[in-house]
Amino acid sequence: YLTSGHYSGFDVSPSAIRWCRRAISSRHFNFHFADVDVFSRQYNRRGTIPPEEFSFPCQSESIDVAFLGSILTHLQPAAAARYIAETARVLKPGGRAVVSFFLLDETVRRRLQRGELLPNFNTYPEPYYALQEAENPEAAVAYDLKVVEEAIRGSGLSVSRVARGSWSDHGDAPSYQDIVVARKESR
Repeated sequence: YLTSGHYSGFDVSPSAIRWCRRAISSRHFNFHFADVDVFSRQYNRRGTIPPEEFSFPCQSESIDVAFLGSILTHLQPAAAARYIAETARVLKPGGRAVVSFFLLDETVRRRLQRGELLPNFNTYPEPYYALQEAENPEAAVAYDLKVVEEAIRGSGLSVSRVARGSWSDHGDAPSYQDIVVARKESR
């Protein structure tokens, strides 16, 4: 769909970046992929950069659309807050971010308590977030919807849309995970 401009992607998985370069960049010269050395207990145990200190490899206000698919669903609160702040930093005024989450609200919490949903987030280190596995915190992380909305607004973005995902059995869901669309206001 990208017919003009460029695409910049980055990931903690060197093998995924190699594949993208080989399969995509070799045919589409406006697609660039960077391997970032961010620590992840789940995906990059040898990483040297703590995720809560990571700066996206993009200039400020240089991105029209940021997509964080299944990223914050694996980050602890300090790292997730950093990624939201970095997303706000790199977006151009008027730019949009599409971010996937596992979102908690009272209905979802009740269904989780009854064991009706998978993943089953059953460990609550704090009331505003939950883990699928206490011994492997990055396996999957869920956040309270209101806390997510506050964090996004606190970073200078506005929430344009929240689309609930099929994981929590929300009717006509567009994806498995919940999707939050945010916008950086024009000046």
